[in-house]
Amino acid sequence: MRRSIFLLALTGWFFARAQNPDLDKKIQELSAAIQTNSGNVGAYIARSQAYADKGAYQASELDCQAGLMLDPKNHVLWRNLGYAHYMQSKFDSSVADYKKALRIAPRDTIAWRGLGLAYYYKKEYDSSIKMFDKAISLDEKYVEAYAGRASSELAYDKPDNNQLALQDYDRMIQLAPNRELGWYYRAWLYNRMHQYDHAIADARQALALNPRYSYAWHELALAYYNKADYVTATRFFSECLKYDSSNYDVWNFQGYCYLDDKKYDSALWSYRKMISMQPSNPAGLYWAARVYSTKNNNDSAMVLLNAALQINADYADALNYRGWLYYKAGKFDSAISDYERILSGDSRNALVWSNLGIVHYTQGKYGLAISDCKEALKIDSLNAGYTTNLIVDYMADQKYDKAYGLFQYYREKKLNGYADGISSYYFVKKYIASAEFLQSEDYDHALPSLQTALTEYKRADTARDSSPYVYSMYSNVLATLAFVYQQTGDKEKALEYYKKSDIVGLAKDLQKSKIQRLQDDLSRSKAIADKGPQIQLLSPAIVQGNTVSAEGDGKLFVSGTVQSEMGIDWLRINGNNVTVQTNGYFSANLTGDLKSFVIQAEDKDGRISSQNFQIQQGATSVQDSIPGVASGPRPVFHAVLIACSNYAGDKWSKLPSTIDEANSYKALLTANYGFDKKNILELYDKGGHDILASLSSKLESLNENDNLVVLFAGHGTYRGDGNDRIGYWVPLNANDPLDYISNIKLTELIIGCRAKHILLLSDACYSSAMRGDENGDDNAGATQKYEFNLKSRQVLTSGGLEKVPGNSIFIHMVEKVLRQNDQKYLSVKELYSLIFSAVRNQTNNEPELNIFGTNGNEGGQFYFIRTN
Repeated sequence: MRRSIFLLALTGWFFARAQNPDLDKKIQELSAAIQTNSGNVGAYIARSQAYADKGAYQASELDCQAGLMLDPKNHVLWRNLGYAHYMQSKFDSSVADYKKALRIAPRDTIAWRGLGLAYYYKKEYDSSIKMFDKAISLDEKYVEAYAGRASSELAYDKPDNNQLALQDYDRMIQLAPNRELGWYYRAWLYNRMHQYDHAIADARQALALNPRYSYAWHELALAYYNKADYVTATRFFSECLKYDSSNYDVWNFQGYCYLDDKKYDSALWSYRKMISMQPSNPAGLYWAARVYSTKNNNDSAMVLLNAALQINADYADALNYRGWLYYKAGKFDSAISDYERILSGDSRNALVWSNLGIVHYTQGKYGLAISDCKEALKIDSLNAGYTTNLIVDYMADQKYDKAYGLFQYYREKKLNGYADGISSYYFVKKYIASAEFLQSEDYDHALPSLQTALTEYKRADTARDSSPYVYSMYSNVLATLAFVYQQTGDKEKALEYYKKSDIVGLAKDLQKSKIQRLQDDLSRSKAIADKGPQIQLLSPAIVQGNTVSAEGDGKLFVSGTVQSEMGIDWLRINGNNVTVQTNGYFSANLTGDLKSFVIQAEDKDGRISSQNFQIQQGATSVQDSIPGVASGPRPVFHAVLIACSNYAGDKWSKLPSTIDEANSYKALLTANYGFDKKNILELYDKGGHDILASLSSKLESLNENDNLVVLFAGHGTYRGDGNDRIGYWVPLNANDPLDYISNIKLTELIIGCRAKHILLLSDACYSSAMRGDENGDDNAGATQKYEFNLKSRQVLTSGGLEKVPGNSIFIHMVEKVLRQNDQKYLSVKELYSLIFSAVRNQTNNEPELNIFGTNGNEGGQFYFIRTN
């Protein structure tokens, strides 16, 4: 596109003569002269030039041929014929014509320059440069020959070609400072060299000499566009169009400005203008599709891309972008088909090789991804993005030595790619940096490096591009972390992160074999441990799980029993030997500021059992306040608000109120309950992978003092019955059950989360099916005193296994209760009791409060703490 504008300017200066304002009259006069004297060679020469000036190149060609019948050795006629063929893109004929002219008149500089242009278009740049050299040797002041030679030097891609061209343009300005041509060309080159201020200065100088010079307006606008001053660039593109309103490429560039400035309606107007100007040119359709895609209207974008490809089935830009949209929609086979079609005609398209590698990476086909990325780097060896992609491919394929070697190369060459400049990808830089430790099996240092990558990913949540590539890289960070845990012997953590990787990634069951092996290993280990000594604590009293109560006087009496069929060899409490009686009874007095104690026992067969207990100081009265709230570090509250409204298709109706409800809930939490806006993640109208990846990242970032509310407002469904029932959230654009978010996936994501309390508010059809695997009421022995200090994993749902209304009574009542609440501390159990009757009476659905998940729940309660 840039070259076409440039060469129009180049060609327009072919003849060093002024355009005749009355060509038709001149042609009529010459035609009369030829009719009077058919042997008038001069008249044929003059009329062929007039026809060429008018753009009637076939007529010019006929006059040259007629004149040559009369005078076959007339070099001007051969030269004019060469020009007529050149302008009709008959470059081989043009070369032959110019050579004949030069055999007759070897010092015809115009013919030498014309021959240089013809070679240029034949892409024989070495020959082209030699022809311009000859013209300049005959006339050192031939300005247009310098322009032609500079063009060939740039196209030839010679070493230091920019500097060679710059010298030629400097010479043009020196020879003709009052002609706009040299200033324009040098502005063009400065834009190419990214020296935009110089380009602006030269373009303005050209316009001072000729204010109607559209090419100079174009370069001026382009420089401002490259400086990201889209308002100024748009104004100058409009000036360009004043003087050349039919310039298709300028309309295109103006569309770029509007698109980058997020003025999408104006961009579409520019591209519609292109389509109306050249209906058979697919470029306007392609760029209009890009606008619709940027506006998240991929259906309309696909229609326009398909229309562009009906015009030109091999239009690489449209195929490439359609492939990318297929990829983002998870249609990997269709994306691969489009990319392979491009490569079958252009095997040196580095971007397409890179995109193909991204698809294969997302599919978990890392060997193919590596091969594709290597092809891209063969073509563009210093491309920072392709280099980063190959490092990521090596990491996923566990070729850590190659990943580290390439990462060193990346740093040595001071490459600067997307991992350095785009916040959504900062986590990738931390991820690939861990290759240094992984290749040397230094897992102690690899672990914090990978954990930092997860932290960086969380920071990018709100700004991240919803690309499957991002999810896939994040999934592999989780998988690599699982690998490190596995190498350090922490199989439970390894299993946790392999499962999370499997949930977030798009390559189905990629971690299945690793998960199964770890589950089998842990099952065997548990079976062996279960056969070890059985320890039962009698005192102090167990409050919940492994938490016991104590009076806080610095003394603790511990007693219990230990049994084994093989007999007990020894028992220790906090490492100190304790006597075991023949009936298995043991006891000991512990002293000091105790927060926990551990009991270990070994039987005669060498099997060891161990139990850890946490000590909860203080009394257990239900009326007591909540120590964890009243004293100590203030709890931090977080929220993830998921709302799906703009469902497409016939299967799921639109829900126009969900996003407004989520925003209203957010305003209530921030105004009345101490939720900081920076701790609230909004996921509105997102697909399943975006929701899962963002939620996973949020859960990873939470600490022991954090409390999390997750709201889902959208469609829901379930399958199965009884204990086999599985509940699902339906994210946006989910047409297949594989795309739904099940309570099983959510349970796996929550495992290992350090947060004290997690509350899911599920406002969806059939939402009670979203309960976890632990059905039942709260532990009756847990009193309010301990409910805040003990971990909880709860789900409050809008209805049972019935459809709920589109306008949410559930959310309305939750907000109403929270808004009218005048207590300092309101537990979710109290919230549930307060909304129950209202929701049931208005909807005929009974809201439910259940324990959620299989891990981390100690019988505690989520509390809303009012701050005003």
